Amino acid sequence: MAGGASNLALRLATAAVAVPVILYSVFIAPPVVFYAIAFVAGLVGVHELLSMTHPNDALSRTVGVVVAAAASVAVYTHYDDARVLLTVIATVPLCGPLLTLVRLGPIETAALRACALGFAPLYVMLPLTFLAALRPLMGPAGSGAVLLALGLGWMADTWAYFAGRAFGRRKLYEAVSPKKTVEGAVGGLLGSIMWAVIASLWFMRTSLTRCSPPRPSCSSMRYGCVNIGKASMVSKSLPPSLPPTSKAPGSAAKEYDYYKTVQDSLERAARLAKIEPYVQTILSQPKNELIVNFPVKMDSGEIRLFKGYRVQHNNLLGPFKGGMRYHPQVALDDVKALAATMTWKSALLRLPFGGGKGGIKFDPHSVSRGELQRITRRFTHALAENIGPEYDVPAPDVGTNSQIMAWMMDTYSNMVGSAQKQMVKGVVTGKPVGSGGTLGRQKATGQGIVFCILEWAAEKGFNLEGSTMIVQGFGNVGSNAAVILSRLGVSIVAVGDHTGYMHNPEGLNPHKLQDYVEEHGSIAGYPGGKPITREEFFATKADIFAPCALENQVGENEARVLDVKLVAEGANGPCAPSGERILLERGIDVLPDVLANAGGVTVSYYEWCQNKRSETWTEEEVDARLEAAMTRAYREVSEAARQKKTDLRMAAYALALQRIEAVYKEREIFP
Repeated sequence: MAGGASNLALRLATAAVAVPVILYSVFIAPPVVFYAIAFVAGLVGVHELLSMTHPNDALSRTVGVVVAAAASVAVYTHYDDARVLLTVIATVPLCGPLLTLVRLGPIETAALRACALGFAPLYVMLPLTFLAALRPLMGPAGSGAVLLALGLGWMADTWAYFAGRAFGRRKLYEAVSPKKTVEGAVGGLLGSIMWAVIASLWFMRTSLTRCSPPRPSCSSMRYGCVNIGKASMVSKSLPPSLPPTSKAPGSAAKEYDYYKTVQDSLERAARLAKIEPYVQTILSQPKNELIVNFPVKMDSGEIRLFKGYRVQHNNLLGPFKGGMRYHPQVALDDVKALAATMTWKSALLRLPFGGGKGGIKFDPHSVSRGELQRITRRFTHALAENIGPEYDVPAPDVGTNSQIMAWMMDTYSNMVGSAQKQMVKGVVTGKPVGSGGTLGRQKATGQGIVFCILEWAAEKGFNLEGSTMIVQGFGNVGSNAAVILSRLGVSIVAVGDHTGYMHNPEGLNPHKLQDYVEEHGSIAGYPGGKPITREEFFATKADIFAPCALENQVGENEARVLDVKLVAEGANGPCAPSGERILLERGIDVLPDVLANAGGVTVSYYEWCQNKRSETWTEEEVDARLEAAMTRAYREVSEAARQKKTDLRMAAYALALQRIEAVYKEREIFP
């Protein structure tokens, strides 16, 4: 009884020390401290393991090595980042031989020593499989909590062991942790789990699985202005709908950080392409981050303050290039992520552009047409010389359209003086054709997706005639992709936007639905389909899924129920990393946004060229150039994926980074 009481008291006391040590090492400690703690944990874990290595336990050793070997294969399958594995592989050889010699001593056989050294690395790999198995079921937070709880229990046992040794083996240690008992065996297992917990959580902290806390709930300040009043009627010339926000819908919404996702993709692609560290460092941060706060007089006479952003990521290959977004969820980190993505798109499509992105934090449907024009013009004036046809070229994005681009161009042209007024039409792209825009720009992004799908179908031997498709987001991108694919025999069986989802097994008419959305602003009330839930939409059987809304729409739950052959990303970042992993594991191909929706920036380049040359191209010429560019890019990415044995997203990133790196090496760094 006394032994049991001392056992419990000592475990509780030492657990109080273990908890802050673990939490500090995982969430606060710098890398050097983390690896030191991981090394110590590895020493103790192998020590516990070797205490179980006994000639009479041959059966458990055999079973253990089989399970551990399978676990190792599973770990390599689930984790594309080798950091955890490197920690394990680097630590075990350092501590294994020393502890084997000390623990076994000269009386044990050489065969048993060799057996112990062989088992140690495999045995330590086993807990990583638990994380791989638990994450799809519980998410990173849930699986991490389970393993952390197991690790805390073992840490208490370890501290009890050291305390027992300090006071003498006979007095305390044997009462707390007797040798060669079930408790000792469990202690060894939990020891290696603790080691894996630290390494795995560090991996989650520094790679794809890192997740940020949820953002605050919607309030008036999220709209980027003070005291937002009642919504006014929106002109039909405004964008027809705002897609659902990136934070709410997906199963990973509470933990999603798009900026971190883009940064992690950069790190992985840089390792894959063996990019010089200095190039990766330069590309890890934008060149300029602009935040402007500007007042606007509203129809009521009230003065409101709006917050605008323009992030200029990189201009090594040419002027900064990227859209302007009007949305209540616009935030600096998201704009930074989108700006970086534009850099990769431009490099991947071999365009003489860099990457940029901007926007205003407000709901364009909550203001009148006159207010929207004043907001746009005042924002353009606030940016002033930070944009220009040879420096930074904005374009439409979520919540903006050709009319807004016309206002921006007109405002800028009136700021530069009469002598240059006719020379600056290229300050923005995506303008109305009469104001210097290009034919084919309206459908360009959707058309580019179609060209990629055609290449995918040819590569896979898939017949598009008679196939089916579901589309999320029926604005400019989704509707044009649906209309063009319908001409190729693809039936649109389900669609959705911010107002809801609908299904028609016989196929929706995309032409009529596109006209309906242009008139009414959303798919709500369209008579051609039956309303369904979001869950039913994602479970709808089809051949192709085109997410054309915002980021983070396909999390783990959506990825498990999707019954398609291909996901073609029309939006930026619609698939969360956890969701994409599940899709790829299920054999569902993913056409990444950096490739699939690059048709928009490509035709923007054609518009920019026409403005510079004072030319007008036919729609057929624009389409032909776009088809050649998208086809070439798809084939290059597909070939790179085969050569590097990776997915299309990493292959696309790697190609873009290699092209940027080549220019940095040619030009070098000034001064």
